[in-house]
This record gives sequence, structure tokens and C-alpha cells, in this order.
Amino acid sequence: MVTTTFSPNNLSLYIHLPFCRKKCPYCSFYVIPYKEEVANQYIQTLKAEWSLYASQFKGCHLVSLYFGGGTPSLHPQGISELITFFKGYFDLSQTEITVEVNPEDGNKALFTLLKQSGVNRLSLGAQTLSNPLLHQIGRAHSTQTTESSIKQAQDLGLTNISIDLMTEIPDQTLSDVANTLDKIEALNVTHLSLYNLQIEKGTSFYKHKKAILAKTVDSSVGAQMLQTCVEKLTQIGFNRYEISAFCKPGFTSKHNVGYWIGRDFLGLGASSFSYLKGRRFQNVANINKYEKQVLAGIKPISFDEQLSQKGSLLELLALHLRLTEGFCLNAFEQQHGQLPSSTYRELERLVAEGLVNKQDSSFALSSKGTLFFDDVAPRVIA
Repeated sequence: MVTTTFSPNNLSLYIHLPFCRKKCPYCSFYVIPYKEEVANQYIQTLKAEWSLYASQFKGCHLVSLYFGGGTPSLHPQGISELITFFKGYFDLSQTEITVEVNPEDGNKALFTLLKQSGVNRLSLGAQTLSNPLLHQIGRAHSTQTTESSIKQAQDLGLTNISIDLMTEIPDQTLSDVANTLDKIEALNVTHLSLYNLQIEKGTSFYKHKKAILAKTVDSSVGAQMLQTCVEKLTQIGFNRYEISAFCKPGFTSKHNVGYWIGRDFLGLGASSFSYLKGRRFQNVANINKYEKQVLAGIKPISFDEQLSQKGSLLELLALHLRLTEGFCLNAFEQQHGQLPSSTYRELERLVAEGLVNKQDSSFALSSKGTLFFDDVAPRVIA
């Protein structure tokens, strides 16, 4: 079971470190080439940005602190400096502190520094445990690098490790997926996030979309890949607690769960997103504009949207459905407010269509519904 208790006093922080050695051909995130002096200045700007918000979060409990990117593992000294900085504002003794790591960066020196700094969770971008497929998606590491990186982290006591896996990679077969899954049990990781390859605008893959799609399986085989993953991961002791997330018992991602239960989260850094009290906003996706505005004492926001009370409520309800345990309608309304009568009717229609299961006042996606969440969510939000 996932602890989905909502508290208005809880907060998550996401720190975007946009630095990479090179941009992967499928990546649509804001990233720039790594330069140490630029990264050092950026760390100071992140502190300055936090100072623009700090007063409104006095007394909050920081549930999770997440360093994403980009490639945060390129600049571990900056991560250490920021963790020390936030200790001046929060008691981090119970905070989940996650750092995204590229497997090729994983070594004893990196993991030692991260652990000493207070990091207690790693997220490795493995993507696949097939060397030919890693080449297909432009990754710099190998299967052996991933295995070695995980082992070194575990030997140093960093045992809460998540890996990303991707399906529907060009030239990937069901056999490739099965072979990767066969190797996962020996890695002894605690968490796994599963994605299918998305070809998004602004990426190298998008420029060659026709050729990429010609080498990619159709949706029916993609669904088989997903089902293979679900079955195998269940067999080796993982619980599927959210549509795309699996964990060993007791190792749900506190940070990710926050997104689905509506916990306030503040994103710091160029291009980062935030969600606070029904308000959704994004920072400018340009490091120069970001730093200029922050250092002038201006919040560097490029997009800002205040959801209506109804819109916020229905969006949150749809997000709760991503969790495999779903939600208790009575508890949801006690915490967040009463739903429109039209939503009750829509939920009952989804039950009748076999997309949602109902037990007493609890609703959760059915196995069929997990395959069609992108169709279910708009109906709940409407």
C-alpha cells in the first residue's frame, strides 16, 4: 500500500541541474553542455532563487528533495553544497534525498561524496540492459557499466536504488525486453520506473521521426512489452504502485507519490515546474535569462496558471487514479472538497465499461484501464 495521506504542511523540492556531456537524441528536457564554472555560478543562483520563496515555507516538512536534470551526477560538489544549504531551513533527517546518476558517472568517489552529503536514494538512467539498444538511443554507457555502478553504490551503503527502463526502442523486440528483465533480479534494486519511448518535438529523433517509427514496434506489441514487464517484475518481488512505477515493499518513491496526491512541490532552476495550492508555473528555459531575473530579485517564471477550484479538484482526482490502489471517494472529499455530481456519474460509467474497478467507495483502474489511462483521465477531468 502507498501512504497517500495529504498534509498541507508537506513540501517537496525539485532542483533542475541542466548540465550534460551531450544531449540524448530522444531527450526533450532543457539541457546545456557542462562547464564547471557555469555550474558553480548556477548553484549560487539556485540558492538566491530559494531566498525568493523561503519565507512562505517556514514550518513546512520537507518530504523529498530531488536533484534531476540534465545530469546531476556531473556536479556532485554542487549537490553537496545545496544539501548543506537546505539544512539551514529544514530538518532533513527524514527527508528522501534523490540524485539522478548516469551509469557511466558511477564510481566510488561519487557515491562516497553523495552518501556523506546525506543522499539516501539514487535514480540511474539505465534505459535498457542491451548494449545494441543503448547504442540505438545514443547512450554513452553499457550494460556492464550499469551493473558495476549499482554494485559500487550498494557496497558503500547506498542501497535504495531506482532504475529507469524504456520500451518501444527502435529495433527492440519482446525477446530484448525479456532478456533485460532476466538481468534485473540480480541487480537487487529497490525501485523501477518504466517508460515507453516518446518521440517529442525539439528532439533529434523527431527530426528523423519517419525512420525511427519504421524501426519501432506497433502499439499492440508495445502493450505486450508492458505486460511482459508487469508479469516478470511481479514475479521477482516488485509491487506496481503506480502506472509506470514498481518497487520492492517499503520502497515507494516519496517524491513521485507527491505528484499523484497533490503535495505542494517547488521546482528550482531553469525550466523547472512547480505546483503550489492549485497554481502551476514554470521557470524560463534559458540559463542566462534565469540567472539575470533571479539576481535581480525577480521570480524567473515564464508560464503561470491558477487552476479553478473545480479544475484543481478534478485534475487531482485523475492523478490519484494513477496509483494502483486508486482512492477512497469519502476520504478524498474530506481532504480536498466535494466533487460535482457529474463526476460521480462518469466514474460509474467507467466502472460499467470495465476501465475502473469499484469496491465500496473506493475506485481504482482495472488492468484494462491502466492501458488506457490517457483516455480515462480526460473523462474524469471534464
